[in-house]
Amino acid sequence: MDINDDNTLSDIEGHILCLQWDVEQLAPEFPVGPRFKELLARIEDKLHRNSNKIRRNWFQTARDHAIAAEKAFMEKRTRDSYESLRMCWDYLEQGNKAHRRKPTFVALADGQVAPVGRKEGEQSGCT
Repeated sequence: MDINDDNTLSDIEGHILCLQWDVEQLAPEFPVGPRFKELLARIEDKLHRNSNKIRRNWFQTARDHAIAAEKAFMEKRTRDSYESLRMCWDYLEQGNKAHRRKPTFVALADGQVAPVGRKEGEQSGCT
């Protein structure tokens, strides 16, 4: 499927929002099946263009929720379809933020948790 825009997160979220609206309707105004296919194609495009392993994991999970939403819709489980689309949205947003996160703690080999960062009174720079 050809995607004729930048395929930004906003583009994908727009598709999810429209799909959520349509799966709630008894008689959707537009065919829903092709729109699920386009949503999956957009997420696949994101996966194909992204090499960051952490972000790919979030996007793969989002894709799995989109597939589950399509399956639920075909089985006429509209509430499950809506919820899967919501989870897809959440995972896409988290994946989009994943590369910007700063670690605040680290798990040590002995199971203890240690904060990451400067200790109180410690200054940056060389001495």
